[in-house]
Amino acid sequence: MDKEFIPYAEALALYKIGYQRYSGFGGWLKKQGQKPREITTFEELDMTIEEKDHHGYAPRILWQQAFSWFREKHQLYGVISIQFENEYEGMEEKEFFEYIGYVFDLEQMRKDKIDILPYVGIGTGGFDISADTYEEAQLACLQQLIKLVKDDRS
Repeated sequence: MDKEFIPYAEALALYKIGYQRYSGFGGWLKKQGQKPREITTFEELDMTIEEKDHHGYAPRILWQQAFSWFREKHQLYGVISIQFENEYEGMEEKEFFEYIGYVFDLEQMRKDKIDILPYVGIGTGGFDISADTYEEAQLACLQQLIKLVKDDRS
């Protein structure tokens, strides 16, 4: 079940940029120099915001909750897909395409149009970096979404 949750570092970063939704799955506390430890929902609800901030609190957030928050709060979409070599060149000539890896694109909804956002990272559009697994691409995509919101606040 742990693979269903985003890692502690990203959960902490989301919390710091304004993620305040109650997940119902408890959270993590991390003392300096130690690994994060899980806490129950009851422990989480008994803590003040000051206690949470002091103890390195981060909520346990499901992947779909994180991506949903970016869509709803910031109109940011992360799209993960499979990348193939020569995907659009000579499609009628090939029956099979060579698999390269997973990639992601970032998009932002603005009024009635979608902007594909420029970034450096895993993805198509001239980027030659790909992830071997869906999970690696998902994590890289989440990290880039966090970075976009942080940079926008600066």
